[in-house]
Amino acid sequence: MRTRICGALAVLGLLSCQDPHGPALMVQMDSTVYGRDSTGMAHAGFTVTNFGDAPAYQQGCERPATILVDRGTARGWAASFGAEGCMLGDVSLSQVLQPGQSYQDSCRWDLPGTYRVRVPYGSQPGDAYALEAVGPGFTLR
Repeated sequence: MRTRICGALAVLGLLSCQDPHGPALMVQMDSTVYGRDSTGMAHAGFTVTNFGDAPAYQQGCERPATILVDRGTARGWAASFGAEGCMLGDVSLSQVLQPGQSYQDSCRWDLPGTYRVRVPYGSQPGDAYALEAVGPGFTLR
């Protein structure tokens, strides 16, 4: 519930999403609308920042942090792509995001619609999927 409130208020500029007792990640999209390139793919860039006062631990498959993308539907948000956990043969990577530190990432796909990015993280090395930062919605045309 905290991530939903934090994400919604951060979009309005009313809250910095800082948790005085642990990590607090925020996802900021580079744009609200993305177009497709000549190959038909869109590249949606975003920045993830730790506004908390403790390290955030992340894990991913073939990349340091997992990215989950939801698609907006008439019934709300539905998982579009991404997974929590690695498939057989994938290399599991991890990273620690210190307070005040940020990184840039992107995802790409070709289906028009409304989407949002979710980034799981944890407050300890073994719980990289315990918390979640939810980015604002954006449109792919």
